[in-house]
Amino acid sequence: MLTTLPPALLAYPEMFLLAAACAILLIDLFVGDETRWLSYALSLAALLGCALLTVVVAGATGGRPAHTFNGMFVSDLMANLLKMFTYLAVTLCLVYSRSYLSERGLFRGEYFALVLFATLGMMVMISAAHFLTLYLGLELMSLCLYSLVALNRDSALSTEAGMKYFVLGALASGLLLYGMSMIYGATGSLEIAEVARKTAAIVQMDGLSSKAVLALGLVFVVSGLAFKLGVVPFHMWIPDVYHGAPSAVTLFIGSGPKLAAFAMAMRLLAGALQPLSGDTPQFPSGWQDMLIILAVLSMAVGNLAAIAQSNIKRMLAYSTISHMGFMLLGLLSGIVNGNMLSAADAWSSAMFYAVVYVLMSLGAFGMVVLLSRAGFEAERLEDFRGLNARSPWFAFVMLLVMFSLAGVPPLVGFYAKLSVLQAVIAAGHLWLVLPGRRVLLPPCGETHVFRRAAGHGGDRAQARHARPPLGERIGRARPRHPSAAAHATLPVLHQGPVKMRRRGARRRSLAETRIRGARVFDGVLLKVEKDTVRLPDGGSAVREYIRHPGAVAILALTDSGELVMERQYRYPLGRDMIEVPAGKIDPGESPLATARRELKEETGYTARRWRHLATIHIAIGYSDERIEIYLARGLELVGAKLDDEEFLEVFTLPPAAALDWVREGRITDAKSVSALFWAEKVLGGRWRPRGRGPAPSRQKR
Repeated sequence: MLTTLPPALLAYPEMFLLAAACAILLIDLFVGDETRWLSYALSLAALLGCALLTVVVAGATGGRPAHTFNGMFVSDLMANLLKMFTYLAVTLCLVYSRSYLSERGLFRGEYFALVLFATLGMMVMISAAHFLTLYLGLELMSLCLYSLVALNRDSALSTEAGMKYFVLGALASGLLLYGMSMIYGATGSLEIAEVARKTAAIVQMDGLSSKAVLALGLVFVVSGLAFKLGVVPFHMWIPDVYHGAPSAVTLFIGSGPKLAAFAMAMRLLAGALQPLSGDTPQFPSGWQDMLIILAVLSMAVGNLAAIAQSNIKRMLAYSTISHMGFMLLGLLSGIVNGNMLSAADAWSSAMFYAVVYVLMSLGAFGMVVLLSRAGFEAERLEDFRGLNARSPWFAFVMLLVMFSLAGVPPLVGFYAKLSVLQAVIAAGHLWLVLPGRRVLLPPCGETHVFRRAAGHGGDRAQARHARPPLGERIGRARPRHPSAAAHATLPVLHQGPVKMRRRGARRRSLAETRIRGARVFDGVLLKVEKDTVRLPDGGSAVREYIRHPGAVAILALTDSGELVMERQYRYPLGRDMIEVPAGKIDPGESPLATARRELKEETGYTARRWRHLATIHIAIGYSDERIEIYLARGLELVGAKLDDEEFLEVFTLPPAAALDWVREGRITDAKSVSALFWAEKVLGGRWRPRGRGPAPSRQKR
């Protein structure tokens, strides 16, 4: 033990991060949305500063254990190594999540503050040498994670997940604290090293009631640890929290906290409660037997449940359960018949496995975050179909991550599993590595999921979100087999299999006639109708639809060739939307008059030249809403006059950039996307103007 170092030197990284998190929280109060990147950059700088200070501490201690704060805080090789990987994991989470958070309105200072405070809790847990220090770090981390899960307040799924996590987490913390109190009652100490010495003395004695108290406290401590690790049977919060939390938060929960949980398990089981490991005449059954049961159940339940999942976040959650169970195999193999000859190899293999899993989890959840975009979460397995056709690089990275999680050689996941299995065999637990139970079972979840998610990777027709290039135009597509197209046109629906109508055959009427109806809802803007209609075959059906007065979308083109765009908050979606100027048609008002009025009121521009481009129906079958698209040129700025209930930002954007934003998912509003398609067609010269007015929509194409 080193005693010549300054008392606070060992905690410099924690002190620095605490000061940085408080400073970032205050600075964020004075920055706007345009300069929010400052909080992001300062958060990354804080993590970099912590890494540098950790290197300084490691150099000062020379890798030897050093204690401070009356033995409550320790700096050793394991603590320094786990802290460095924690910094790396949190940094990657922030980098991956920037675009995701910005598109959903979550790129705020409280997110960065909560992440940094949670990281501080992990650091305290990793360096804890005292039960109080360990519990303090655990609660600091847990409270931040509860808040992060429910950060998206407009999402009922996130709120529900946060509530479940909070209630179950409080229960697990109570179990852990109760177990610690019982151990304190038996040993009279809360310092980990002192608890280990007194526990060893109690175990060597016969007929003491303190031994029963220690055994009961051990059960509660292992139960609390099992919840924090997420192993069976304390695992049910994992799928719900991973699924309900925003993907960026799931990415964070699945990385750094796992390293802190491993450190907590090492401090408690391999440190304080090492004499209670079991397999000795004085204490024949201890925490090793408990971990064997937890590990076997976790690997079995985790992998088998992962096979049945259709949501990739839930699948990775069950995969986490399985991997944490596999990590426990290395943890329980350190002590054999009371001796610790192979402890260093076994526990280092468990730590290596935990680190590798965290890196692979960052890759898997990082792909989910990167593939998500505004209005779309890439969390279902079907969302990954056709990924190779859309993005071969992303598909290759996903392949490597999944195969590494499954332990396929020569990837790093294989060597992590191999090191754990070697430790298990060296400990004499050969039955745990039998091919049917331990070798084939761990990879089954990831390999099955990869087959489902990427098995159709090259089939663009199966891609749920594979979108054709914007240059492809309706009416310009050519059939692959002209000879077949010459003899068949549109299919006619029948009660049986679909048949093709030959050219020249009489067209069947598909019209439906209204029998009766009623108005279900009569609102200011929307009216809901419920009609009974007569079907073409003589039957009847009920149709529910929305009556809407219609709307206009305006492509306002400045003299410099840029489009006038708007950004405003959409309450039902809970986020900002980027749109072209648009508005509803008032009763008795012509669409052109509405377009003129909306352009002036929302943007402050008037236009000298107007042109009707198209009429589109977005919600056809459910609404009679139509959207009239107009092109406005010759703009003149006269000043906007917004309604009292409208707040928006007006800016200009080159048409090419606007189309890129559509491809990137930054513009998802249906009327704006449709209008921009027409803008490309008109402005790109692919559609020759035929005079002013609404003539193009009337003439045949």
